[in-house]
Amino acid sequence: MKKGKLGKIIVGVCVVGSLAACGSNSQAGTAQTEEIAVTESAAESETAGIKESVAEGTAEKATESESTVSETETKSASETVSAEDFEKTCDEIFNKLSEAGVFEDSVEKVDSSFVEMLLNISSENYESACLYVGSGATAERLAVFCAGENGTQALLDEINTHLETIKNDYAGYDPEEVKNIENAVVIDNGDTVVLCIAADYENAAKILNE
Repeated sequence: MKKGKLGKIIVGVCVVGSLAACGSNSQAGTAQTEEIAVTESAAESETAGIKESVAEGTAEKATESESTVSETETKSASETVSAEDFEKTCDEIFNKLSEAGVFEDSVEKVDSSFVEMLLNISSENYESACLYVGSGATAERLAVFCAGENGTQALLDEINTHLETIKNDYAGYDPEEVKNIENAVVIDNGDTVVLCIAADYENAAKILNE
Protein backbone atom coordinates (compact mmCIF):
# COMPACT_ATOMS: atom_id res chain seq x y z
CA MET A 1 0.00 0.00 0.00
CA LYS A 2 1.19 3.37 -0.82
CA LYS A 3 1.99 5.88 1.83
CA GLY A 4 -0.57 8.39 0.53
CA LYS A 5 -3.42 5.91 0.85
CA LEU A 6 -2.34 4.84 4.33
CA GLY A 7 -2.44 8.43 5.46
CA LYS A 8 -5.96 8.86 4.17
CA ILE A 9 -7.11 5.71 5.96
CA ILE A 10 -5.62 6.85 9.25
CA VAL A 11 -7.24 10.26 8.90
CA GLY A 12 -10.58 8.60 8.10
CA VAL A 13 -10.38 6.43 11.21
CA CYS A 14 -9.58 9.47 13.33
CA VAL A 15 -12.53 11.38 11.91
CA VAL A 16 -14.90 8.47 12.54
CA GLY A 17 -13.53 8.09 16.06
CA SER A 18 -14.00 11.80 16.71
CA LEU A 19 -17.56 11.70 15.43
CA ALA A 20 -18.34 8.72 17.68
CA ALA A 21 -16.88 10.51 20.66
CA CYS A 22 -18.88 13.63 19.80
CA GLY A 23 -22.02 11.52 19.55
CA SER A 24 -21.31 9.99 22.93
CA ASN A 25 -20.68 13.39 24.48
CA SER A 26 -23.83 14.76 22.88
CA GLN A 27 -25.93 11.94 24.33
CA ALA A 28 -24.36 12.43 27.77
CA GLY A 29 -25.03 16.16 27.52
CA THR A 30 -28.64 15.54 26.52
CA ALA A 31 -29.14 13.15 29.47
CA GLN A 32 -27.55 15.63 31.83
CA THR A 33 -29.79 18.43 30.50
CA GLU A 34 -32.86 16.25 30.92
CA GLU A 35 -31.79 15.40 34.49
CA ILE A 36 -31.34 19.10 35.29
CA ALA A 37 -34.75 19.88 33.80
CA VAL A 38 -36.38 17.17 35.95
CA THR A 39 -34.61 18.48 39.05
CA GLU A 40 -35.71 22.05 38.29
CA SER A 41 -39.28 20.86 37.71
CA ALA A 42 -39.30 19.03 41.04
CA ALA A 43 -37.90 22.09 42.79
CA GLU A 44 -40.54 24.31 41.18
CA SER A 45 -43.25 21.82 42.21
CA GLU A 46 -41.95 21.75 45.79
CA THR A 47 -41.76 25.57 45.88
CA ALA A 48 -45.32 25.81 44.58
CA GLY A 49 -46.43 23.36 47.27
CA ILE A 50 -44.75 25.41 49.98
CA LYS A 51 -46.31 28.63 48.68
CA GLU A 52 -49.73 26.95 48.59
CA SER A 53 -49.33 25.69 52.17
CA VAL A 54 -48.26 29.14 53.35
CA ALA A 55 -51.22 30.71 51.55
CA GLU A 56 -53.63 28.22 53.09
CA GLY A 57 -52.16 28.82 56.56
CA THR A 58 -52.43 32.59 56.11
CA ALA A 59 -56.02 32.25 54.93
CA GLU A 60 -56.90 30.08 57.94
CA LYS A 61 -55.31 32.57 60.35
CA ALA A 62 -57.16 35.42 58.64
CA THR A 63 -60.45 33.53 58.95
CA GLU A 64 -59.79 32.79 62.63
CA SER A 65 -58.89 36.44 63.23
CA GLU A 66 -62.05 37.64 61.48
CA SER A 67 -64.12 35.18 63.51
CA THR A 68 -62.57 36.39 66.79
CA VAL A 69 -63.17 40.03 65.87
CA SER A 70 -66.75 39.24 64.90
CA GLU A 71 -67.40 37.44 68.21
CA THR A 72 -65.86 40.32 70.17
CA GLU A 73 -67.92 42.89 68.29
CA THR A 74 -71.10 40.85 68.82
CA LYS A 75 -70.40 40.46 72.52
CA SER A 76 -69.60 44.16 72.86
CA ALA A 77 -72.81 45.11 71.04
CA SER A 78 -74.83 42.75 73.23
CA GLU A 79 -73.35 44.21 76.42
CA THR A 80 -74.03 47.75 75.18
CA VAL A 81 -77.67 46.96 74.42
CA SER A 82 -78.05 45.28 77.82
CA ALA A 83 -76.58 48.33 79.60
CA GLU A 84 -78.86 50.65 77.65
CA ASP A 85 -81.89 48.54 78.56
CA PHE A 86 -80.92 48.61 82.24
CA GLU A 87 -80.51 52.40 82.21
CA LYS A 88 -83.88 52.74 80.49
CA THR A 89 -85.56 50.54 83.12
CA CYS A 90 -84.01 52.56 85.95
CA ASP A 91 -85.20 55.84 84.45
CA GLU A 92 -88.71 54.43 84.03
CA ILE A 93 -88.81 53.44 87.73
CA PHE A 94 -87.55 56.87 88.79
CA ASN A 95 -90.03 58.69 86.55
CA LYS A 96 -92.96 56.72 87.99
CA LEU A 97 -91.91 57.60 91.54
CA SER A 98 -91.30 61.25 90.68
CA GLU A 99 -94.60 61.63 88.85
CA ALA A 100 -96.38 60.11 91.86
CA GLY A 101 -94.77 62.77 94.08
CA VAL A 102 -93.14 60.39 96.56
CA PHE A 103 -90.09 62.65 96.97
CA GLU A 104 -90.11 65.96 98.85
CA ASP A 105 -86.55 66.84 97.88
CA SER A 106 -85.19 67.57 94.42
CA VAL A 107 -83.89 64.13 93.48
CA GLU A 108 -81.68 63.85 90.43
CA LYS A 109 -79.65 61.19 88.66
CA VAL A 110 -75.90 61.07 89.30
CA ASP A 111 -73.17 58.99 87.74
CA SER A 112 -73.03 55.38 88.94
CA SER A 113 -69.40 55.90 89.96
CA PHE A 114 -70.73 57.71 93.05
CA VAL A 115 -72.44 54.55 94.37
CA GLU A 116 -69.47 53.40 96.40
CA MET A 117 -68.74 56.84 97.80
CA LEU A 118 -72.34 57.83 98.68
CA LEU A 119 -73.77 54.44 99.64
CA ASN A 120 -70.59 52.64 100.67
CA ILE A 121 -71.56 49.68 98.49
CA SER A 122 -68.75 47.77 96.80
CA SER A 123 -68.81 47.52 93.01
CA GLU A 124 -67.81 43.85 93.42
CA ASN A 125 -71.37 43.09 94.52
CA TYR A 126 -73.18 44.36 91.43
CA GLU A 127 -72.74 44.49 87.67
CA SER A 128 -74.61 47.71 86.96
CA ALA A 129 -76.19 50.46 89.02
CA CYS A 130 -78.27 53.62 88.70
CA LEU A 131 -78.33 56.24 91.45
CA TYR A 132 -80.67 59.18 92.08
CA VAL A 133 -80.06 61.38 95.15
CA GLY A 134 -81.50 64.47 96.83
CA SER A 135 -79.79 67.67 97.88
CA GLY A 136 -78.45 66.19 101.12
CA ALA A 137 -80.95 68.08 103.24
CA THR A 138 -82.96 64.85 103.18
CA ALA A 139 -82.02 61.20 102.97
CA GLU A 140 -84.20 60.67 99.90
CA ARG A 141 -82.64 58.53 97.21
CA LEU A 142 -83.26 55.77 94.71
CA ALA A 143 -80.71 53.12 93.83
CA VAL A 144 -81.24 50.27 91.38
CA PHE A 145 -78.73 47.43 91.13
CA CYS A 146 -78.20 44.56 88.75
CA ALA A 147 -76.71 41.90 91.03
CA GLY A 148 -73.38 40.26 90.23
CA GLU A 149 -72.25 36.63 90.26
CA ASN A 150 -72.38 36.54 94.07
CA GLY A 151 -76.14 37.03 94.00
CA THR A 152 -78.13 39.59 95.96
CA GLN A 153 -77.30 38.68 99.56
CA ALA A 154 -73.98 40.54 99.78
CA LEU A 155 -75.66 43.53 98.15
CA LEU A 156 -78.57 43.43 100.62
CA ASP A 157 -76.16 43.22 103.54
CA GLU A 158 -74.36 46.36 102.39
CA ILE A 159 -77.65 48.18 101.84
CA ASN A 160 -78.73 47.37 105.40
CA THR A 161 -75.38 48.62 106.71
CA HIS A 162 -75.82 51.81 104.69
CA LEU A 163 -79.31 52.38 106.14
CA GLU A 164 -78.02 51.97 109.69
CA THR A 165 -75.20 54.40 109.02
CA ILE A 166 -77.35 57.21 107.61
CA LYS A 167 -80.01 56.63 110.28
CA ASN A 168 -77.39 57.39 112.90
CA ASP A 169 -76.23 60.41 110.90
CA TYR A 170 -79.72 61.95 110.75
CA ALA A 171 -80.83 60.94 114.26
CA GLY A 172 -79.24 63.94 115.94
CA TYR A 173 -80.91 66.68 113.92
CA ASP A 174 -83.81 65.38 111.78
CA PRO A 175 -85.97 62.67 113.43
CA GLU A 176 -88.44 62.83 110.50
CA GLU A 177 -85.74 61.60 108.15
CA VAL A 178 -84.97 58.74 110.54
CA LYS A 179 -88.57 57.63 110.12
CA ASN A 180 -88.21 57.68 106.34
CA ILE A 181 -84.97 55.72 106.57
CA GLU A 182 -86.51 53.11 108.85
CA ASN A 183 -89.30 52.71 106.29
CA ALA A 184 -86.97 52.52 103.32
CA VAL A 185 -88.28 50.29 100.55
CA VAL A 186 -85.92 47.47 99.59
CA ILE A 187 -87.02 45.16 96.78
CA ASP A 188 -85.14 41.96 95.89
CA ASN A 189 -86.22 40.49 92.55
CA GLY A 190 -83.54 37.82 92.42
CA ASP A 191 -81.19 39.56 90.02
CA THR A 192 -82.24 43.17 90.62
CA VAL A 193 -82.29 45.08 93.91
CA VAL A 194 -84.01 48.42 94.45
CA LEU A 195 -83.48 50.80 97.37
CA CYS A 196 -85.80 53.76 97.81
CA ILE A 197 -85.94 56.28 100.65
CA ALA A 198 -88.86 58.66 100.16
CA ALA A 199 -91.11 60.92 102.23
CA ASP A 200 -94.15 59.09 100.86
CA TYR A 201 -92.66 55.65 101.48
CA GLU A 202 -96.08 53.92 101.49
CA ASN A 203 -96.85 55.05 97.93
CA ALA A 204 -93.27 54.29 96.89
CA ALA A 205 -93.62 50.73 98.17
CA LYS A 206 -96.87 50.33 96.27
CA ILE A 207 -95.36 51.51 93.00
CA LEU A 208 -92.22 49.40 93.34
CA ASN A 209 -94.20 46.26 94.15
CA GLU A 210 -96.45 46.58 91.10
